[in-house]
Amino acid sequence: RQKSPLSQAFYLPSSIDHSIEHKYRVMFISTPIDEDSFFSPSNKYEAQIVIELIKSLKSQFPDYSIGVITPYRSQIALIKSMLSPDFADITIDTVERYQGSERDIIIYSFAINNMEYLELSQSMNAENSVDRKLNVSLTRAKELLFLVGNTDILSSHPFINHIIKDLQNKGAVITINS
Repeated sequence: RQKSPLSQAFYLPSSIDHSIEHKYRVMFISTPIDEDSFFSPSNKYEAQIVIELIKSLKSQFPDYSIGVITPYRSQIALIKSMLSPDFADITIDTVERYQGSERDIIIYSFAINNMEYLELSQSMNAENSVDRKLNVSLTRAKELLFLVGNTDILSSHPFINHIIKDLQNKGAVITINS
């Protein structure tokens, strides 16, 4: 069966954005810090956004594979606990387990609520010029990439800050308030 072309615009769930067509292939959705999980690598706001994105994208692009990447097992467990059994074909896993595979659409949930976990999530090369985990995460999507996390904290990471600024200049950052 032929896949519908992703050259067409797509819509985000109404809880994220109201009836605006998007054509960007990379988007950043900024979520609040999860104060209840401040000292844990999970974020219920991000998990909810991931679930809403999966449902919306699956209805718009039923033939496209969707994967979710997150650096922490606690965020994987949270997302899986919220995901309906109807979406058993969605792969939700860590960065390391995604290495070497790709999906049409990737949703990356940073799950970082404080600076300590931001530092723990990095895996810099010897020259400090590449964050290997971030590099793997950003290169797994064939068609669409959604980054979900708190821009205030993530902007402290020089590479992520560069991505956020670039996407802001294109109008591809959406901020969700709690």
